[in-house]
Parts: sequence; structure tokens; C-alpha cells
Amino acid sequence: DANGQRPSLKRYMHSTSYSTDEYDLRFRESLSDQLMKYYNCAWEVMDFVDIPVSLASRVSDDDLGAILVCIDAKHNVQQLKLTHCINIVGHGLEPLRGSTVVEKLDLGLVRQF
Repeated sequence: DANGQRPSLKRYMHSTSYSTDEYDLRFRESLSDQLMKYYNCAWEVMDFVDIPVSLASRVSDDDLGAILVCIDAKHNVQQLKLTHCINIVGHGLEPLRGSTVVEKLDLGLVRQF
């Protein structure tokens, strides 16, 4: 970002625009933890195949959109692969509109071998 720090998922994790239901909070926390574990704030290539299917299959367009905003995906993500993200219908990709860095967007739902 402008301060020289890598974008993070802290805003997504603590977003008040989402349900405060305990199950939803645990989901967001688990997803945030997994994304941070695999990517360590290096968001150039984001592939949900790295995320457990039990989490990736629950990601909604609202979740994806919030994640993309939090990591400033428009300026950071070069490749986005939505493997196992079966609940994505499209509007969650809006934060990528106008990006000049996106090179690949894979909407495939299963892992390619």
C-alpha cells in the first residue's frame, strides 16, 4: 500500500458488514489464517487449491470481494485461481475491475493435473 506495507486480511477478518454469528466468525478466521499461512502477504498468485476444500467451497462472492479489497488485489494479484470455490457467481470479482496487473483469472472449479 501507500505506506510500503503489504496488504493484509485483518479488515476482512473483523469486518462488521458480515454476520457476527459464531460459525461465520470462525469461518472467516480460518480462511484468513489459511490465506496468510500460504501467501504471507505475497498476493501476486492466489490459488484457492492451497486452501482446504472445506473452506474454499464455502467462499461466497461477498467473501471473495472483501478479500480482494483487503489485499488491494487490483494492484497486487497477477493470477487468481478459484479452485473449489463453488459458490462464486461473479460479482465478487468486481474489485479487480480496471486492474492492469491481472494476467490470469481461472474460474475452474476443480484442480487441474
